[in-house]
Amino acid sequence: MFAAIVCGIIESVGDYYACAMISGVPPPPVHAINRGVGIEGLGCLAAGFWGSGAGYTSYSNNIAAVGLTKIASRVFIYFCALIFLLCGIFAKFSAFCAALPQPIIGAMMATTFGMVASIGFANLRNVNVSTSRNLFILGLSLFFGIGLPDYLTKNPDAINTGSTILDQVLTVVLGSSMLIGGFSACVLDNIIRGTPEEKGMHFQGGRWTRTDGEVETSVQPKCYDLPFGMDWIRKRRWTSLFPFSPPLVDSRKLLFAIVHRHIHEFNAILHELDGS
Repeated sequence: MFAAIVCGIIESVGDYYACAMISGVPPPPVHAINRGVGIEGLGCLAAGFWGSGAGYTSYSNNIAAVGLTKIASRVFIYFCALIFLLCGIFAKFSAFCAALPQPIIGAMMATTFGMVASIGFANLRNVNVSTSRNLFILGLSLFFGIGLPDYLTKNPDAINTGSTILDQVLTVVLGSSMLIGGFSACVLDNIIRGTPEEKGMHFQGGRWTRTDGEVETSVQPKCYDLPFGMDWIRKRRWTSLFPFSPPLVDSRKLLFAIVHRHIHEFNAILHELDGS
């Protein structure tokens, strides 16, 4: 279960960034990612209480549907949730939705899966993919991400360590294409030397700044705020300590402030002792 959760979290984080890119909004901040993963955890708990056979997490095909329909509104998501509620309450309505012909469903799946692959390649728009270094990393990552899970699917008994639990964990982890491909690309990108332009490190699109004269201040995009209660949350300082709160305090800055305060107090005590 833990291995499946880790794979689901990694895939969901990738889905968040892909959805932000295709929706034309800035990359999600830390509090939005934390909130999304937390809601998915609550959804999985609800699925267990309701007797569902699988958990509720992000789905890449839904992001592809956003790219095809060009609709990325919260109101539309609320409308879709209402349709799902009607399908669960009224059996005739759900039977009507399930009566779609198989060729239509196949065409929809082919289109959405192709869109998912295109979104993945679009994330490389800030990387110089014409160099041999990046071509090698991209090709090897795709090979491992597609080949290894496919091999384990065709050979379910390939992993045999002598421990049933370890075999199950390795099968789940190594069976995730996104995890294997992303991990391979991450390792290769860090061990193979390259210029900042090759690695895409010169791109600063993940920062939100506002320039007031000569002062540059950080700005949080409002599209990741909660749909209600933001005025009340911003007025309470203690809400910034929660990892899912929009006015999230950077833990490194908070730790530095605490340590700096204690060092300042310690220096004041030493100064008083020297004076006495």
